[in-house]
Formats: sequence, C-alpha cells, structure tokens
Amino acid sequence: MSLVTFGETALRFSPPDGQRFETAREASIRVDGTASSVAATAGRLGADAQWLSKVPDTPLGRRVVAELHEFGLETEVVWADPDTGRQGLTFHEDADPPRAERLLQDRGDTAMATLTPGELPMGEIQNADVVFTSGSVS
Repeated sequence: MSLVTFGETALRFSPPDGQRFETAREASIRVDGTASSVAATAGRLGADAQWLSKVPDTPLGRRVVAELHEFGLETEVVWADPDTGRQGLTFHEDADPPRAERLLQDRGDTAMATLTPGELPMGEIQNADVVFTSGSVS
C-alpha cells in the first residue's frame, strides 16, 4: 500500500517536565505534525509512505525535514523563499494537576499558507492508494 500525507509540521518547543517558560532555562525541540506523524507511523508498519509539504528554506525549515528523515520518512517538499513564509512553531508546557498543560500555537503566515495547487506533485497524489491530509486554524 502507498500512502501520501499532506500537511504542515511545526517545530514544538517544550521546557523540561513541569516547568513553565517563564522560569525554564532550556527547552527541547522536536517536530509536531499530524500528517508527518501518520506517514512516519505507517512507514514503521511497512507501508510505502511519503509526506508532502511546503517549508521555508531556513535553518528551522531544514530542521523539520532533517528530523523527519531521521525517522526514515520519505519527504517531498516545496522550499519557500524565507521572505514569503516562515516555519510554524508550537510551545507546549506539560503539567501535573491541578495545573493544566498549555499549548501556544505560532503558525500564522507560514510557508505552508502560501502553497498553491500548481506546486503540488499531483502525480504522486493521484498514484497513491491512500491520501491523508490535515490542517489547522491559526
């Protein structure tokens, strides 16, 4: 089975467990995206999976693609000029009750928001057995 997924993957920043950004001195960074997670999981289960997206040609955009490659994920990306779109970011704080965890999304004006239909690899999409897409409202 071949799977093509399509969607934005943000970089997720998180301070160590239980800490808040107001006081934390460090944070971890990892990729955070539904479509890329679906593709990576399907690939680990033996499917021929690929993630499609548009990311900025910046250190943060290249970080997203490199980390997904570390998971063994095949990617097809459109590289955006850094002046036309940015990398989406999320900031997540874990917490134990009674405190609630917090999630701040910084995903406005991303490279993905500038994608046009002509930039999509339609052959890959049309030849896939399954296509999965996701999106978010910023």
